[in-house]
Amino acid sequence: MEWYYILLICLLSLFVLCLIIIVVLNIVLINIFLVRKKPKNEKNNDALMEDLGGGWSEYFHIMDETKKLYSEITPRELELKYKDGKIRRGYFYENKNSDILIVFAHGWTSESFENLGYVGRFAINNGYNVLAVDAKGHGKSEGKLFGFAVSDYDALCEWCKYINSISDKKYHIFLHGVSMGGATVLYCSDKNIDGLDGIIDDCGFTSPWEEFYHGLLKYVKSKSLAKFILSTINIIGRLFLKMNIKLNTKDCVMHSNVPILFIHGDKDDFVPTFMSIDNYNSAINNGHENELWITEGCRHGTSCFDKIDEYEMRIVKFINKNKKEVNI
Repeated sequence: MEWYYILLICLLSLFVLCLIIIVVLNIVLINIFLVRKKPKNEKNNDALMEDLGGGWSEYFHIMDETKKLYSEITPRELELKYKDGKIRRGYFYENKNSDILIVFAHGWTSESFENLGYVGRFAINNGYNVLAVDAKGHGKSEGKLFGFAVSDYDALCEWCKYINSISDKKYHIFLHGVSMGGATVLYCSDKNIDGLDGIIDDCGFTSPWEEFYHGLLKYVKSKSLAKFILSTINIIGRLFLKMNIKLNTKDCVMHSNVPILFIHGDKDDFVPTFMSIDNYNSAINNGHENELWITEGCRHGTSCFDKIDEYEMRIVKFINKNKKEVNI
């Protein structure tokens, strides 16, 4: 056999091998980030907490105390049939004496009630109404795949329209999201939502692409390889999952219709702090008085614990400052 045939066979074999490796990597990454997980037991939940920075056991009692307060309130369970045919579920904790409504978006692999244990204390303390929703593939909402914010923000906008349609009260609506939920609420910032007065983003990422890239570099040392892998994931996402992982919150906050409070711990290595700084800088000229609070010594999602009183004070101040006059 001529030498060039042998070379061609070797090159083709190498190409096929690389293709197989890339396909396997894509399957593994999609399974990790986008496929619905089995219900977490306490052991698995603790392991995830440790992955996010460790030392979470010190916060469990605060979460449990807040969740206990919510468990004593019987929520109105709501269903929203989204355009993809999947049912989204939400829980409306109503206080008829308040016209403030917090629409809450939880983090990745969590659920609405679980994350309320992290950040719902200020809402309970101040008597706000709360609509906590389970994102696609989370909690009691349907779906085998996670939306990872890019497939969730549209439904969050629909939730706001729905709660307005079933209520006889005009609410001052504030979207509040943590981590993946933070990105979700930022994607809503340039959408027209009746009654929306402001957005609170706690440690949200700028895009799934940038978040996956940050995570991949911990294991794949080549930036070029990481970008190539993500490019193939994005192609699969666009073609088969109707997801654009390059969709960036910076493009939305640049044209935001409402002011935004950005919160992020300076020791966050899961969603790096620079993402909130980038979002804030992108929002500077959107015509609103946005705020950026970088919490010293805080890791991913721990600002509401490490700075518990200041966290509440800043959010309540932000809400009071940005409540608009309601036209009835």
